[in-house]
Amino acid sequence: MVKKFFFIILIFISVSLYSLDYDIVTVDLPYGQTTLKATFYCFNDLETGQALADKLFKPINLKNELRKGGFKKLMMLPVGAKISGYNYSIMTYEREFWFFETRDDGWLWGTGRW
Repeated sequence: MVKKFFFIILIFISVSLYSLDYDIVTVDLPYGQTTLKATFYCFNDLETGQALADKLFKPINLKNELRKGGFKKLMMLPVGAKISGYNYSIMTYEREFWFFETRDDGWLWGTGRW
């Protein structure tokens, strides 16, 4: 019984230590006369973003690119959009990597295509 209890505690601790604090959100992006469904990985701190970026795409010099700024106002976020509840998000598409920021102004700001 003690071994079983110890094993359950060990699993709980390891899951909580190694889980990333991000959420996967599907977003409809306007594209001409239609919309594209895109998967965004949303999070609130840059450390989580760096770990997630390394896992998904391994961009070169991500921290330097983000320090440079270069974020462009891309699209207005619909009221109540789930993505607006996070500070940052990442989207990958084929060989492209996009990093986004929400600035509490109702717009999605982005930089990418590395």
